[in-house]
Amino acid sequence: GEWESRSIWNEEESIRVLNVYPLQPYLETWMTTTISDTELPAGKGIFDIDSVYLPTFNQDPRSYLCDETGAWKYDVLFFGSSDCNSNIDLSSASADAVHEFVDDGRGVLFGHDTICVNFGHTNFCTFADELGILVKYDTTVIPTTSVSVTKIGTMTNFPWQIRGTLEVPACHSYGQYVGGTLTGTEWMTLNTTQRIDEATGSHSNFYLVTNKNLGMIQTGHSNGNALTVCRNDVENILNVIAANS
Repeated sequence: GEWESRSIWNEEESIRVLNVYPLQPYLETWMTTTISDTELPAGKGIFDIDSVYLPTFNQDPRSYLCDETGAWKYDVLFFGSSDCNSNIDLSSASADAVHEFVDDGRGVLFGHDTICVNFGHTNFCTFADELGILVKYDTTVIPTTSVSVTKIGTMTNFPWQIRGTLEVPACHSYGQYVGGTLTGTEWMTLNTTQRIDEATGSHSNFYLVTNKNLGMIQTGHSNGNALTVCRNDVENILNVIAANS
């Protein structure tokens, strides 16, 4: 039947987001850019966004995550977005702090080339199992500008409705697999050749995957170049991860 959106958001409280960026703080720009043919910004005013450079965050992560009482300051973290994640991994201290953040029910969205063993991102990769994906050394890169919605639900309905086959800036997966016996939920797939992992039956080249309060989106291969669909995807997933936190 017809989808009816029911949100716990009261249209007054904002979702507090920390963008831990490896190159430039694109997220705030994306969320405040007016969507074509509308009078609304991509973020619809839902988000209160702070930004911090990833190497700076790595030096003292808890000083950015916590207030003076030790309480978490944010509902959601977004790591990204840059090609190769600018070859920067989380520090071990950052990974420990973010795992604690997640265990307390807060949300995290990982951007392109973050959870990726090919770049030696050992600490980012510690989130792979909890996200419900497989990461392995596989340097096959098959970029595409075409993605398709594979699952209908809150992630593709609120606050923007996303359907069908859509154009995005070029992106790809890089040794990341979803499906089969894995627990991650694929919402959008990249329309290009997919490799199969025989042990799990999972496939490469997903665009958007979530599991509970964690998500990963492949936006970032083209760095700050984000078309309307990319901005809407990021907005939807940040909102839903916050609601599930």
